[in-house]
Amino acid sequence: MKAIKFLPVFLVLIICQVLFAQTNTELIDKAYNAYYQGKNWTKASELFSELKKLNPTYPDYIVRLAFAYYRNHEYEKAISALKDALEIGPWPDIYCNYIAASYARLKKPDEAMHWLQKCIEAGWPKYLSLKKDKDFDLIRNRPEFKKIFGIKENIDTTNAAQRWRADLEFIMEKMKLLHYNMYNTNSPGVWNALYSKTYKHIPEMSSEKIILNFMELAALAGEGHTKVLPPESGPMAFHSLPIELYYFKDGFFIKKAIKKYKDLVGKKVISIGSKSINELFKKCFVYRGHDNKMHYIKMAPRYLVMMETLKDMGAVNGLDKVNFEVEDNNGKGKDETIEAVTMNKIDDIPEEEWVSMNSFSTNPLPLYLRNSGKDFWFEYLPEESLIYAHIHYIVNNDNMRFSGFVDSLFNTIDRQHIKNLVLDLRNCGGGNSGYNKYLIAALLQHPSINQEEHFYTIIGRETFSAAINLVTNLEYRTNAVFVGEPTGSKPDFIGESSVLKLPYSDLYLVISNRYHQGGANNSLDKRPWVAPSILIQLNSKKYAENDDPVMDFILTRF
Repeated sequence: MKAIKFLPVFLVLIICQVLFAQTNTELIDKAYNAYYQGKNWTKASELFSELKKLNPTYPDYIVRLAFAYYRNHEYEKAISALKDALEIGPWPDIYCNYIAASYARLKKPDEAMHWLQKCIEAGWPKYLSLKKDKDFDLIRNRPEFKKIFGIKENIDTTNAAQRWRADLEFIMEKMKLLHYNMYNTNSPGVWNALYSKTYKHIPEMSSEKIILNFMELAALAGEGHTKVLPPESGPMAFHSLPIELYYFKDGFFIKKAIKKYKDLVGKKVISIGSKSINELFKKCFVYRGHDNKMHYIKMAPRYLVMMETLKDMGAVNGLDKVNFEVEDNNGKGKDETIEAVTMNKIDDIPEEEWVSMNSFSTNPLPLYLRNSGKDFWFEYLPEESLIYAHIHYIVNNDNMRFSGFVDSLFNTIDRQHIKNLVLDLRNCGGGNSGYNKYLIAALLQHPSINQEEHFYTIIGRETFSAAINLVTNLEYRTNAVFVGEPTGSKPDFIGESSVLKLPYSDLYLVISNRYHQGGANNSLDKRPWVAPSILIQLNSKKYAENDDPVMDFILTRF
């Protein structure tokens, strides 16, 4: 009887909780609709203020409230909310940036400068946009603002050595400030030795050599995102050969060249200038950081056709041309001279002027070489009840959001009752890791596809950055079978890209500022890569014949 007596009270409590949850959900929908669809900042701030009271632990309510205030020109309220967000939110650099901008809008330059400094110290990555941000017109001419971008008050800008030294100081200052762990691979002693050597000898060094030293300095970070980019145009432009090298299972080959050198396409490289290709391959790692051996194999060909690096390695004396020794059709050495052009001119060469080593094949292009201009696409192969999905970049583009691509892919799988999926990530250089969740969620909702005998993922040296985050999630959360080469990045890696310009030379400096820990979030995972359970490496003959041994293998499994 006692239990029966209290039953109505219990039911009332349950009903109240349900009604409260429904009301809460309705409030959330109204708030986000006012913010995103209606852009009604007054209404949005009222609704998010109510949500903040109901749940003060959820940072997004506080951040949306702050942004609504900011867009409604209520800067004092925006500052208060943003300071609350700093206590529990994940992006302190963004919050500090908006606090600084709010103070600038309120004509409070000292406070604006203070919070902008905190924004930089928190790892703000968008230096190039910050320099042009009109919100900071109030403080743009202050010495502290200029110092953020490396502009010095007491420098003689007519003195080249002083300009280069200021750039060098800027590199070290920003590496220490922004990089997640610049001593990840090399000790402070190694960094300081190269820095001091470069600083000392700048007055007698050519601009070419100074830039190479800058590239070497950034490469000491020991990962693939951080770099100093060589100049592609202007009076300091670096030079490159109008060919493309590739490291196949059977060695380095000229994979692609302009028509002038079409007879060299498909030839194996023995030496460049006075150095063997193998010697140069071992040396050129100093110019570019890399995540692992596979990433180095991917990146090295760029520096093996760059004249300034070839000269620095002792292979050539000048920058205008170089002698290549290649194997002829009889396996004997044959010398050919290739003329260099500035790097920007390489980019200007139209596609029809290039000849690839598979251009001579009568076989159709393999799937992975099709649609090279698309970020993502898929094709249904009805005979195998298979869908092949190729992802080049994990991005939203002008034609489709990545989530829309995933929806389209799995709608086709459902509509056609497709049994097998091949996900090709071998050419995927990254993108936005935040979009990976759409693909993972779709796979988990399709258990008939998410089985070892039905789901294969192709990986390789170009699987990098956001793509490695996708791979580690696939490894941990799905039953994907990996085929191909090891990935070009580690499961746990330093990534992201803060893009800066050196203050006086205008060279680009890119700094990695975040640590990514994928899959099982295992801090003890020190693997150099995610390895395929089935290793299949491409040789030059297969590529020339438009034969894809990876897909050939997978198709035998269905």
